[in-house]
Amino acid sequence: MSYVIKSLKPFSLASLSILALAIVTISRAQEPSPVVRTPQQRLYVVGRDLEVPLTAVLPAKCEGASVTFAFYSRGGAAPVNSVAYPGATATAVTRSGAVSGAIRLVAETFTGTDSVWPGISSDCLDRPIVSTGPSLLIGQLAKDAQLSEFVIPRSSLLMGRETQQIHAVLSVTVDGLYCATVALASGAAKDSAGNVTFSLGGATQPQACRLPGALVQLFYPNGDVLFETRRVEPGTVQPFANLAPAAGPSTSGPLPPAAGTSPSRDSTRPVDGVSRWVAMVGLLAAGAVPVVLSRRRRVLRG
Repeated sequence: MSYVIKSLKPFSLASLSILALAIVTISRAQEPSPVVRTPQQRLYVVGRDLEVPLTAVLPAKCEGASVTFAFYSRGGAAPVNSVAYPGATATAVTRSGAVSGAIRLVAETFTGTDSVWPGISSDCLDRPIVSTGPSLLIGQLAKDAQLSEFVIPRSSLLMGRETQQIHAVLSVTVDGLYCATVALASGAAKDSAGNVTFSLGGATQPQACRLPGALVQLFYPNGDVLFETRRVEPGTVQPFANLAPAAGPSTSGPLPPAAGTSPSRDSTRPVDGVSRWVAMVGLLAAGAVPVVLSRRRRVLRG
């Protein structure tokens, strides 16, 4: 009998260790991961919208800490993020980790169109937390309230080189209806800074091309559709900086969900932190089964 008790002690200690690890890790997993939520509104127009409201959830250690919201030039998935527009509102983090702020759309600061990602920095964070959702679009008021104007920046045409790399003639559709072409190499389509511009809603275009909220898509000559899409917004000027074609099927559906929303769970989505740790505990427990069986066989032989 004493041999049986002694033989089970290692397993009992292992079980207690696994249980303690599970409790600690599950409690940690329940704490929300730091995240900056992208607003549901995607286009903000200087002169029309006064500010961009932002919210974030930070770790409990940030309670009471001062934070600063800013717009970054690259999204959270990028290896390097740099502040594009500083000067955001600083606020204190609540006990729940929630924090809110706003970035005012001052015309002196936001002088053109841009695609930016909201982010947050604080002394309580090892590095800034930047949204991984779709970029926010900073737009301007158009001179003609009937036109929806778009700007493809010169930097997108250069692709990091000294000379223009993309010379295609793009087709523009609105809700699937052809409305215009954009010759990226044409000097007539460029402004004084070398940006390509085009507009929708002109007198020579179908009436449907000016329908507010209609989906705008750009196509390469081979039929590839651009990954990015826009919406018709008469009286505004919007950026159209991402010229990458869609990697898969057409992106004619709705825009990707904003950061912080919860898409429906499916078999391809990673499990959350709690489920992941429960799975780990299960694997550890499964690894202990052969030990139990081995101990039991030794007891029976004894």
